[in-house]
Amino acid sequence: MNSSLFSFRFFSLFAGGFLLLFTLGFELAHRWKIKENYQVKFTHADAEGVFKAFEGEIFFDEARPDEATFHVKIAVNSVESGNPMRNESIRSGEWLDAEKYPEIHFQSKGAVRKENQWQTTGLLKLRGVEKSLTIPFQFRKDKDSAQFEGSFHLKLADYRLSTDPEEQIRIDLKVPVQK
Repeated sequence: MNSSLFSFRFFSLFAGGFLLLFTLGFELAHRWKIKENYQVKFTHADAEGVFKAFEGEIFFDEARPDEATFHVKIAVNSVESGNPMRNESIRSGEWLDAEKYPEIHFQSKGAVRKENQWQTTGLLKLRGVEKSLTIPFQFRKDKDSAQFEGSFHLKLADYRLSTDPEEQIRIDLKVPVQK
């Protein structure tokens, strides 16, 4: 066998194996699985409650925040305010319109450190409206588990949920994760 052909094949095999190991190592080191005891809480002047169905994929490493991705969704029908009539009102066409828009989606790429917290900016799709949203969060890691926590406000008029441009709702997130 020609030595240059052997060298090329050896190099190709070595490079391919290295890339495969690097890719697998990247995914194993960065992918966080959302645990069941998460909390997605909303607070408004007229109601407060939680969403009980939250899922998605989170890739995050403090050492490489520019490679972070967040892709999560909330089932609108999972709303729980402690009042069955209010739950139905929130699910109705007057508010979130669960029949027409069954999920709330958030997707972002990258994260940046701002003072003592992280931020990720992405697109929030709520009630058929897609807008840019920056979510500030804390990240607390303990070996193979961690927790993302954050709070932010949404202007309801931005998502056709109010005619008052100043009316807001507060969202509080606590998302425990595990590798």
